Amino acid sequence: MLAPFGIALLVLSGIGPVIAWKKASEANLKRSFTWPIIIGLIGAAMMPLLQLFEWYAILTAFGACFVIATITMEFYAGTRARMVQFGDKLGRAFLYTTLKNNRKYGGYIVHLGMVAIFVGIAGTLYKEVYEFDMKPGDRKELKEYTIDFKNFEEKDLPNQIESYAILDLYVGDRFAATVKPARFFYKAQEQPSTEVDIYSRFKEDVYFTLGSVDPVTQVTKIHVTLNPMISWLWWGGLILVLGGLITMLPPLRVRRNDSNREIKE
Repeated sequence: MLAPFGIALLVLSGIGPVIAWKKASEANLKRSFTWPIIIGLIGAAMMPLLQLFEWYAILTAFGACFVIATITMEFYAGTRARMVQFGDKLGRAFLYTTLKNNRKYGGYIVHLGMVAIFVGIAGTLYKEVYEFDMKPGDRKELKEYTIDFKNFEEKDLPNQIESYAILDLYVGDRFAATVKPARFFYKAQEQPSTEVDIYSRFKEDVYFTLGSVDPVTQVTKIHVTLNPMISWLWWGGLILVLGGLITMLPPLRVRRNDSNREIKE
């Protein structure tokens, strides 16, 4: 129900800053938003080609591409103006432009963090959950992954009994990681708990959970959850923090020498 408002907020994060820093004349609006709208539409059109048909994902693609385009154009305009005016190289011009106008450009970086978070949220629409039985020595193929059940371990500790499934995970033919989902049984409370093991990729996170275990045959119920784009949520949060820190910095103060070059004070 709140999804349309979220999409509107995403798009406004690209519209608002540009209007706030410029006069909202028809010519400025056309110059500022023509290419972002075109790029947003291209991004949205790519979703069905990738077999992604959820309306939320399509609108998120439009909003994300739109915002990235508007912010990129703003950074380009400021950096280019400095390069022309002072003859700075690209890296120096970008750095000085950002730090001299830290509230403006730090805010843009915050909005890029929002884009990453929205993309991560959209990815949760395509979460996939699998459940199957395995015992030591079994191999299971799941999409691009292969899971080898190497061993089953149990530890009887003073406070709890710990049961681990030792699984080797392959991505294609490449060994990726050994994961150890577990179940703990706490003796005093007589309560079980589940310990999830996670293999993270930029594309998706793979969650492994241990279900019921037959103590005689060691047949174990394995739960695997594929969570696309979860890393985008984490990166989005880091970008938000970075943008926030930049906005809190004191603006870079410079003075000009006789050759019209700026000198950091």
